[in-house]
Amino acid sequence: MKYKERFWKKVNKTNTCWNWIGDHSNRNYDCFTFNRKTRRAHRVSALWAGIIDNIDNPNYVLHKCDNPSCVNPEHLFSGTHQDNMDDMHKKRRGKSGYYKTHCNSGHKFTKENTYLKDKKVRHCRSCKHIRERGYYMYKLLMNKFYKD
Repeated sequence: MKYKERFWKKVNKTNTCWNWIGDHSNRNYDCFTFNRKTRRAHRVSALWAGIIDNIDNPNYVLHKCDNPSCVNPEHLFSGTHQDNMDDMHKKRRGKSGYYKTHCNSGHKFTKENTYLKDKKVRHCRSCKHIRERGYYMYKLLMNKFYKD
């Protein structure tokens, strides 16, 4: 059986995405054996559509639809690592919490109410104040309890 016949038998075409139903790697990436090597299926689809000129092209094959199982060439485009990062931020994906507007207790992340820990992670000043006040009250009560 030829590569293309074998490939398209492992695709479920819907009105929008063409989902890969073939093998997946342990990291849940779509896998297809092509020229005796296991490749990501969306890269093989991009190669056949002319989006990339070589299967070993160092560029990424990105998804407009954000569906990692999609092999629809109309949903794929070539880009660099930076393009991938820009696309992630534009679509508000990525690190959890990066786009949060409020802390877990519901306080708004504003310039005045936010501080960075280790120059990376945002924290809420209101929550810190509550924790510190609670610890102070605990110490006060414990000192009073043990003095009596």
